[in-house]
Amino acid sequence: MSQKKVFKIVTIFVIIGVILGIGGAWIMSEKVERYVEIDKEAVPGLKVPHWPIIKAVSEKYDIDPYFVSAVMWQESKFDTRAKSKVGAIGLMQLMPKTGIWIMREKLGVMGDRTTLYGAEVNIECGVWYLNWLLKKFNEDLTLALAGYNAGPSVARKWKSYPETRHFIAQVLNQYDKYKSLKP
Repeated sequence: MSQKKVFKIVTIFVIIGVILGIGGAWIMSEKVERYVEIDKEAVPGLKVPHWPIIKAVSEKYDIDPYFVSAVMWQESKFDTRAKSKVGAIGLMQLMPKTGIWIMREKLGVMGDRTTLYGAEVNIECGVWYLNWLLKKFNEDLTLALAGYNAGPSVARKWKSYPETRHFIAQVLNQYDKYKSLKP
């Protein structure tokens, strides 16, 4: 291979590397900036994207926003594009059939499956569902979480489901962490 050809190939790789580096830095700065923006409104040390939405919707349904944040953390790690292996979608990991029913019948929002990926709609549907489960199970967090994870019809048998036991433990652990940051 000639020296000229090697130089061109190296130049192309350097240009691609610079482009990817700048793009990666831009993406990371946007994520960091989003966290910083949230932290101004939230509790110092609490890094929860979408905090203003979580807080407003949680207040509307009289649920602790730290509890909602813990559920969201466990379900999606705050990724609006999250999709589970069983098909649950969005921040609150709603099954499309359940989410669309809540969205249309309970919230009066016309939309489809893609609408459920929107942060505001997904959070409100998830919080509405948590509120409904908490009422159904007399404010019992464990049963409400079991119902959220495995379905309300099997919530009382949650100990039979290893995945649900793990889900409940993870959410309650994260909830304790978030509550410890409250002012």
